[in-house]
Amino acid sequence: MRNYVRKTDRGKTPSEVIERAIDVVLTEGRGITEVGEMFQIPRRSLARYVDKNKNVLPCKQKYGYSKIRQVFTDEEEAILVKYLHRAADIYFGLSPLDVRKLAFQLATKMNIKIPLSWTTKCLAGPDWFSSFLKRHNTLSIRKPEATSLARTSSFNKHNCDAFFDNYERLLTRENISFDCVWNMDETGVTTVMQPEKIVGRRGQKQIG
Repeated sequence: MRNYVRKTDRGKTPSEVIERAIDVVLTEGRGITEVGEMFQIPRRSLARYVDKNKNVLPCKQKYGYSKIRQVFTDEEEAILVKYLHRAADIYFGLSPLDVRKLAFQLATKMNIKIPLSWTTKCLAGPDWFSSFLKRHNTLSIRKPEATSLARTSSFNKHNCDAFFDNYERLLTRENISFDCVWNMDETGVTTVMQPEKIVGRRGQKQIG
């Protein structure tokens, strides 16, 4: 069901066509079968639409098939997406498992009706997470670069200027020529743990 593909075109009649057919039935007094054949709408479906208009029944979707029920509304999911973007930007990206736990905690806090499996495992299901990523194409599962929090917070203009000022004074004081200057890095050596994959912003060149 996660990758369900529709096999028929039922329920895809434009709402404008349905409204014109209803208007013909109610105002001109024509039969439902005749009007249904005229506008290529199933007779039973057209009869149901006419009854809804007669009784003015309250419903979320007037015509066609209703959307598959989501746990969160579009506005609530937008807030969750914004939080995930912010978390990845400040080097605190959440793993897919953490996102599922966060979704369960959010639904519980907001008293939203959730599937029984969420309550049993205390996290959202994998089907929900897969559908969530499909609905929001700004998110993707990324492999972040291992980043030291101390180096990230210390890498700013003031500290860089102070380093090169001290470096220049040292070269001048000791009379060191540039043929004695070597450039080295710590390739193959890391001082931080290897991070797991996180949910981050799609298209961003580098994620820490």
